[in-house]
Amino acid sequence: MDLLNKIKIHPLTLVILSAGLLTGYFKYLIFIFSIVFVHELGHIFMMKVFRRHVTSIEILPFGGITKLDAKISENIFEDLLITVGGIFFQTILGAVLFAMYHEGKIDYRTFEFLNTYNILIILFNLLPICPLDGFKILKLFGELFFSFKRVYKCSIFVSILVILIAFLYKVDVVKDNIFVFTFLVFMCIEEMRNEPHIMNRFYVERMNYDFDYTRKNIKKLEAMHKNRNNYIDGVFEKEKLKNHFSRISN
Repeated sequence: MDLLNKIKIHPLTLVILSAGLLTGYFKYLIFIFSIVFVHELGHIFMMKVFRRHVTSIEILPFGGITKLDAKISENIFEDLLITVGGIFFQTILGAVLFAMYHEGKIDYRTFEFLNTYNILIILFNLLPICPLDGFKILKLFGELFFSFKRVYKCSIFVSILVILIAFLYKVDVVKDNIFVFTFLVFMCIEEMRNEPHIMNRFYVERMNYDFDYTRKNIKKLEAMHKNRNNYIDGVFEKEKLKNHFSRISN
């Protein structure tokens, strides 16, 4: 029941469902939103496995966003499994649909519709655009090898670049999904604006919490890695960060 209380349906989603009810497409819209919900359940399942706290689940007209209360410096591999959890659950759903069709539980038209949209939602989520799963996967792999700040900037750049390529070479697709791409552009802008806040949060967490990671020697604060205990010119990160914030406060 606690999880159900965290589910929020975006007002535009309700408008689209109402329009579907009037135009006879309600059943198909319910099918699509059911696939989206299965995707979000995959994320939630993996969050529960790693004891992360789910704060909200919002069902949008073209997908869902599950938010959690977690530290930035959580284990990258755990974050990766949480991110791919939605796609994993959709893959299971695809296998279930295939079995149901072959056992005669659903007709070919229903199977084709559900299977097509299931695959499309998987492919869409794999795009490296903020805040899609592909964006998070790209960022997490980058964080294994490069500094947190560099990966953050580069992943946003890639996100914007992919949107621009879509506008230039897939104009028809963009026009048919203008609300989706408008939302993605807005999310990219918000992500860029949030960079100072995210970096400060990253530094504050590293100063106040202990993380059991291997040692990494770096030259400057901006080069801090996420899943490492950073030594900046031989000084442990906590000491450098205390000096950093004391200078800011003064």
